[in-house]
Amino acid sequence: MNRELLANILGKCLSALMMLVSLPFLIDAIGPNGYAIIGLFAAVQSVLMLLDGGISAAYTKNISNSYSRGDNLLTSVLMKQYFITFLKVSFLLFFVSLVLFTYFASSHGDSQSKINIIMSASLSLIFLQIYYQATLCGTGYQVIFNKLYISFSIIRYPVATFVVLHFDLNVFAYLLMFFIANIIYTGVLQLVVKNKFVHYHVQYNGMFESNENANVKDKSFKNKMLFLVIMSSLCFQSDKLILAKFVSSEILGYYSLAFTIASFPMIFTSAFYYYLFPKLVVLKASNQMQRYEAEITKNSLIMMIGITSICIYAAAYSKYVLLLFFGNEVLAREVSEILKYLILGSLIQGVLMIPYCAQLAFGRISYLVKVNVFLGMVMIAVQIYAASYLTPIDVAKCWLAYNVVTLVVIFLNLKNITGIENKYKWIAIGTFLPILICVLTIFVTHFLLNVLTNINELLIIVPSGIVSVLLIAAYAFYIMRHIDGK
Repeated sequence: MNRELLANILGKCLSALMMLVSLPFLIDAIGPNGYAIIGLFAAVQSVLMLLDGGISAAYTKNISNSYSRGDNLLTSVLMKQYFITFLKVSFLLFFVSLVLFTYFASSHGDSQSKINIIMSASLSLIFLQIYYQATLCGTGYQVIFNKLYISFSIIRYPVATFVVLHFDLNVFAYLLMFFIANIIYTGVLQLVVKNKFVHYHVQYNGMFESNENANVKDKSFKNKMLFLVIMSSLCFQSDKLILAKFVSSEILGYYSLAFTIASFPMIFTSAFYYYLFPKLVVLKASNQMQRYEAEITKNSLIMMIGITSICIYAAAYSKYVLLLFFGNEVLAREVSEILKYLILGSLIQGVLMIPYCAQLAFGRISYLVKVNVFLGMVMIAVQIYAASYLTPIDVAKCWLAYNVVTLVVIFLNLKNITGIENKYKWIAIGTFLPILICVLTIFVTHFLLNVLTNINELLIIVPSGIVSVLLIAAYAFYIMRHIDGK
């Protein structure tokens, strides 16, 4: 596996895993009602982790092109231009987040202005960190970025959680520590970027105006990406925004917990973006379409190793997974049905990640924007109905249905929007067969559970899940070797 891709996967997954591992301890410390605050905050963080590639797509595309050509002057212009843009949007995000958290708090009669401000400021910094991530990953410094990302994730999640538990602190103390850690992390990223590109900035001095027009030709692409990110953010958060008006703080906390857990597979797949997207841009620009399609297939297979068994097994045995993770019967009962549908939606989002990258690199995002806008608005309308007259589980079902329809619509037009010539072969090799392998192992697991009734269920489920992952990995590496052989 490529070193840069491995660094991205480890950075994303270890950070998300540390966030998830910290959650049971925070729940014990602050209780489900208090967790509604942390749960919503974690859910918004998850969305930023998922959409960081989309947010920085135009910047990553441009800086990858200029850096690969050795155009130092244009690279420095892009860095300056986009830093200002990200800084402005991070300030805007602060106020939007503040309104959002105030809305959630007022929906449940809470007054927590200090907590709302701290959470909003932290999210603003996390958004600004996406600029540094795109700068370093788009110019080949992915390993350096992910080392820093993992190091500060340790401080932000397990260390902060330990301090809260050890000194019996409250939610505000945890969020304050999280905020301070993000200030330090952002400062370190600034120093690293300044050190790596110091000569670029020296060359750049006083020459911004003469080069400003170099980037305006992709204005349409940037506008479409901005619209797509806004719509995607709304789709990811609509369920919680809607439920805040119809359910108790405790139920909202449970739902947010389920969403945060379900987002883990999507966070894993988003790790492929900063590795694959710049590579596809270069291959498309040089018209190396055979290698372009081979990269798409190989990355799809690697990604399916990581998400297929985890998602399907977690959906099929959600209650057992939650009991293993949290050891809380009440929590497992409340969250399991919601988690089942949310995590299957995550599986589909993962399957779609590689086609999304290909569409952006291929320059065909108008179709993606139209699909997201239309289906997103339909989903939100149905979610409002489900929250008003049905249950939170039905709201989660809406998320799954939205993803299923999106998958079908994208696959129907796959060749035109991604450049994949033989779409049915890619669908079969890259997505369908890994899922089929996992489903077959699920049938075997069900059979064993029915026959071996005296054995602890987890002693059957966990080994079966591991076998499923190994079978998919064996299949994927066999196919990848065949592709390389060509």
